[in-house]
Amino acid sequence: MGGLESRRGGATGKLEVWISEICDYSGGSLVGLMLSPEATVDSQPRCGVRQPEFPVPYQVRWEPHGVYSRYYGNVTGDDMRRHIEEVCKDDRFEQHRYNILDFSEATDFNPGERELLINSGVLIGAAFTNHQVLVAAVVTRDNVRAALERFHSLGVSPYEAKILSPVADARKWIEESGFVSRRYSVM
Repeated sequence: MGGLESRRGGATGKLEVWISEICDYSGGSLVGLMLSPEATVDSQPRCGVRQPEFPVPYQVRWEPHGVYSRYYGNVTGDDMRRHIEEVCKDDRFEQHRYNILDFSEATDFNPGERELLINSGVLIGAAFTNHQVLVAAVVTRDNVRAALERFHSLGVSPYEAKILSPVADARKWIEESGFVSRRYSVM
């Protein structure tokens, strides 16, 4: 199979790409929903986790009302997507109120625009489960800050977010928001 084919009512069109042609959707990845019809199967990111020789450059720690995640080394847009999916698949996601994304040990983070849009799409999907999350990104390097600012400038993230440093300032912002103590009913 050379390129992907879009289908609309049985005819080739420019509407949707069949997810089954891209990857095994059993992992819950939304990557297939964001692909352009002209992309080829071989050029798409692999679904699932990194191979053992390339461990993911983050650690996730669940806290009573949220998640603290530490990124380190060279972080890719795919790594960020995997992280988002891992957190959102967890049963605790429905009740959590904040994410602290600690990039202070990340040496590089330079996702392309396509990766940023895919990650935004995954976050939009997650907001259907829990739309009440604050995101505090802790950043110490200018290149990582620039990438996160590009992500926020897209204006499509469903969550309120702020770039801070150090972690204590992120926790203070979350605490002062009163967001953790609020509980909303889902209608």
